[in-house]
Amino acid sequence: MTRITRGWQRVGFQPYRDNVLLLSPASLLLEEQRSFLRREFAELGAAWRVERARAGL
Repeated sequence: MTRITRGWQRVGFQPYRDNVLLLSPASLLLEEQRSFLRREFAELGAAWRVERARAGL
């Protein structure tokens, strides 16, 4: 449950009460986090391609 909560918080959801998370539609955090995650994913893909090229695959 903790890992799932951290994942949702990573994209902008905030704890409300108990196990409830909310996302404010007015918050810019979601777009900022999405941009960050897109860059992170692109970098991961580029690193994977380099490793595959080095391995001759």
